[in-house]
Amino acid sequence: MSRSYTSTRGAGAASPLPNLSGSFVDEAYLELVELLTTEADNSSQVYHAFDTTTHISYAVKCMHNAAPGSPRAADLQRELDLHQSVAAQRGVATLNFSFVDNPRAGGDNEYLFLVLNPAAGDLSNLILQRQMYVDRPRLVKESFLMLADAVAECHNAGVYHRDLRPRNVWCDAEGGSLRIANFEKATREERSVNFRCGDLAYMSPECADSTGAGASYSPRESDIWALAVILFNIVTGSRPWSVPHPSDESYAAYRADEENHLVETFHITPAANGFFRRCFAAQAADRPTLDDMTVAVLDIDDRFSLSQRLVVHSRASKLFFRPDSREVIGDVRFLDRRRPEEEGLGGKGGAKKKSKYKNV
Repeated sequence: MSRSYTSTRGAGAASPLPNLSGSFVDEAYLELVELLTTEADNSSQVYHAFDTTTHISYAVKCMHNAAPGSPRAADLQRELDLHQSVAAQRGVATLNFSFVDNPRAGGDNEYLFLVLNPAAGDLSNLILQRQMYVDRPRLVKESFLMLADAVAECHNAGVYHRDLRPRNVWCDAEGGSLRIANFEKATREERSVNFRCGDLAYMSPECADSTGAGASYSPRESDIWALAVILFNIVTGSRPWSVPHPSDESYAAYRADEENHLVETFHITPAANGFFRRCFAAQAADRPTLDDMTVAVLDIDDRFSLSQRLVVHSRASKLFFRPDSREVIGDVRFLDRRRPEEEGLGGKGGAKKKSKYKNV
């Protein structure tokens, strides 16, 4: 079994995606109103889009399309198939349909668009910019349980996300209605040799380090580890380390003093410290299951953090505040789009090329 490595962010992008704000796509049924977020490697974007016939808002993900039969085309199809297979589950962003279009007349590039129900923002926005969870243990528990339920639904359907992080968790303006988005790295494999898949700070030690003969890791356990790191973000406003590897100074400091490091550095309570120590055990076999985690979180009687306000550590600001971050749209009703049957609507755009991705 050969090993493979996935660039976490930054390599392999075909070419930078342009800002398509103001463009009309899908036979002019959709206007891309505003660019909301862009991945660090510019491999994908999310727009606030507006249906020109029903006046319903959507979140639209844009990516480069791929040549039929290419490895990239297979990756895109896998993302669509896996997302669609769990899209009806509670806690997963609804994928309505997808299509291929070229909104720039005369351009050579085709783009793949995924049309999803919108959200007011994502967890990274709530954690730091709005400090939604500061000294609110009940909301912390409610949000974690929603996210844990969503991960469990995906796992029960045989889908493992492999890129769980705050920016891939959408929510409403009050921190509720959490939904998992972005299934680009998802898999059905119970064991994987695709190492360093996702964001380094959220992947499990086994995923981050491929040393050892016949090395592999469990995508299920990697998701559970990432869920614990997300909860740590919610509670402290920071990540515990940049990568769970001995070469990382913060991770090495934690392993050298697991009993005290998180308490002294991030000011969490003893109960929260005990919980995270179990979740961050060096050996996967010693970590709690997803069910065990939910029970343990409910059993924490009081606060998770000793801080009365969010203390933004210097590295947290670099990890969460990015140049591409933008204000997100407000709440809208989550209604499925009903496409008009009449001909001639949306005449602002020319006919688009049909694609196998339509109506996934």
